[in-house]
Amino acid sequence: MRTLDRYFLRSFFTSLLWCILTFVSFYVIIDLFGRLDEIIERKTPVEIVINYYLSLIPLVFVRMCPLAILLSTMYTLANFSKNNELTAAAAGGIHPHRLLVPFILSGFILSLTSMAVNERNVPDAARNAYRIKEIKIKGKKEQHLWRDRIFYGSGNRKFYVKLLDTKKNLLSNIEITEYSKNGLELSKFHANRGKWVNGEWIFYNATLREFDSNGKVELTTYADEVKVDEKGWIFLKGALSTREGKKFFERRTAELSRIEEIPEDFTKKQLRPEEMHFQELSEYIKRLQKMGFNPQAELVSLHNKISLPFANLVVILIGIPFAIRQRRGGILIGFGNALAICLIYYLLQAVGNVLGESFMPAILGAWFANAIFAAYGIINLSQVPCLSS
Repeated sequence: MRTLDRYFLRSFFTSLLWCILTFVSFYVIIDLFGRLDEIIERKTPVEIVINYYLSLIPLVFVRMCPLAILLSTMYTLANFSKNNELTAAAAGGIHPHRLLVPFILSGFILSLTSMAVNERNVPDAARNAYRIKEIKIKGKKEQHLWRDRIFYGSGNRKFYVKLLDTKKNLLSNIEITEYSKNGLELSKFHANRGKWVNGEWIFYNATLREFDSNGKVELTTYADEVKVDEKGWIFLKGALSTREGKKFFERRTAELSRIEEIPEDFTKKQLRPEEMHFQELSEYIKRLQKMGFNPQAELVSLHNKISLPFANLVVILIGIPFAIRQRRGGILIGFGNALAICLIYYLLQAVGNVLGESFMPAILGAWFANAIFAAYGIINLSQVPCLSS
């Protein structure tokens, strides 16, 4: 690496570090003042408050990174341009475009870093921050009674529970619908009551309807009690109803896949995309697709997990021409330009998301803003006088 590259990178990363620290500090201070009344009223221990804001740092970092990178790029290059350092380097035989390689390479590396933090740290940290805020700071009690829970689980199944008591592990009015890969209903199970005991499900007053390829009921099983464990579904003291008639039985085993879920799974609220890992969101989308639903919005969110971190590279392509042309105004003008550019980017990102959820493929919607900004940035780079030689 050349001495000039190290000089450029040292100036850039020094500015970037100060920008990130400043933005994160501002966010924490503003949020702290907004929650100060709750913290004082409930006498929340200092260590809990510290843990809450430490959990927020990964999410704040990812969100503020594009603005910090853009401002650092514009500030660093504007200073170089004012002091004629870029012109001097070009006069020394270095191609003008070669001077920008450290910045573009840094943007690429920072994009990968942001993607890694967004995948590895943000989901768990965001969940932890939400739990601390709701229980430790706001003082809400942990809920144990849940009503009208809908859950998309394993085995292409949709679960509905009218009432769930997680303290007693009891359920009432349970409905389990199993779908084929094409979204057709294969079976529908209903029970008046259910409970979770020693690692197995026990249901009472249950009915299982199995459908043929035309959606008509092919087989109906009634049972006083149903046990579901690793060995399968066991129906006790019931009747089997077919088109030929009805047969009574004391014990019958149904060829259905086991239930992977436990009572706590039904209490999970649908997480926001930033609270889900890439693999979790991908598996959720697959479950929806297998059950015949159209997860277009979720697909856009999935592609955004890759496209949004690359905003760090795209804003550098936009910021370089602005910085080199900026001869006056100092850091305030640079900050204003950086803020305006980021606002326009997020506006285009929102437009792309809407288009991706309705008119165009999800991947194109997610990359809509990046494509426009990258093209605009490259065109502007070619038109900057000191870079077009």
